[in-house]
Amino acid sequence: MGALDAIFTSDSDSFVFGAQCVIRSASSLENAKLNLHHDELAIYNSHVIENDESVMLTGGGLLLIALAVGGDYSAGLEGCGASTVHALAKSGFGDSLLNAVQTLDSDRFETFRQKWIQDIKQELTSNAHGHLSSRQPKLAANIPADFPERSTIDLYVHPVTSFSTSSNPPDISLWKRREPQIHRIATFCDSHLGWQDHSELLKAFHGNLWEGFFLQLLYNPELKFDPVEAIVHTSSLEVQVLKAIKQERRAHRNFHLRAWNRITFETGNFVKEVKKAFPDVAMNIPTTRTIWAPACIFAEPLAGKQIKSKKRKSQHTEEKNTSCSSLLLREPHPQKKRRSQLMPE
Repeated sequence: MGALDAIFTSDSDSFVFGAQCVIRSASSLENAKLNLHHDELAIYNSHVIENDESVMLTGGGLLLIALAVGGDYSAGLEGCGASTVHALAKSGFGDSLLNAVQTLDSDRFETFRQKWIQDIKQELTSNAHGHLSSRQPKLAANIPADFPERSTIDLYVHPVTSFSTSSNPPDISLWKRREPQIHRIATFCDSHLGWQDHSELLKAFHGNLWEGFFLQLLYNPELKFDPVEAIVHTSSLEVQVLKAIKQERRAHRNFHLRAWNRITFETGNFVKEVKKAFPDVAMNIPTTRTIWAPACIFAEPLAGKQIKSKKRKSQHTEEKNTSCSSLLLREPHPQKKRRSQLMPE
């Protein structure tokens, strides 16, 4: 449908259900395989999976892998590995199956399925398309006569969603970027997660959420920057930046990004949002937070500057309240230029 830009999940079946872009945090296995630091992300795009010569998996091919190797709704075929199914997918068996389930009624699909099974068995014993590493006559002999069941395929091809079960499906035109509502998050944690010690809740927010809230603020297209006060702000929230120094993260040389900013910002306004929910919460946490941010996200005019006073003026801009197009998404300094993507596609 194209309603979602990306999905952050470790579920390997996401593309079978129609995801166009999947973002995964690096597991220890992927760290070794992709040379990722634990803070980095792996980004997978369906068009790359389909067109890369080393992969070449269409939606039908991915469906075949889920059915034959095993997934949420299928136990898979005994003795069938991913490389074997990949070869069958390259031979077109996944695409023909997907087309049949989308266009044929039950009786015609059953006729198709029986011939399709015989064609797969023939391919496994002959390797006529040449994609298999070796012939698989034993696997061919063990494929159940009822594989795959139409009901199982339908669970993948026609998953139940809010759009398929409701007479009033969601209006995706109303889906807009919104800033996190910190006081409502705090209330939710108190009501549903048992975080009723609000001082401990505030400590948890300081250690785990303030960094994300600040970065989310930077990504907001409505963000403004006041270079005199060294403040970044939107219509509902502002944050004082105390220090931003561009430097390389020498302790993590396996990062694909080498140009970073070490940023210190005040957290008082975040705490004020929590106090909207819990006015009596004790202030027992530091009033600043220091984080790393890629230089391509948080660049000049603050990068490389230590802001010691709110009244210190910047020499890099003439307007007091400028759009953050000058602050965000700039190339690093030529001597520090590195790839500006977390992961190549």
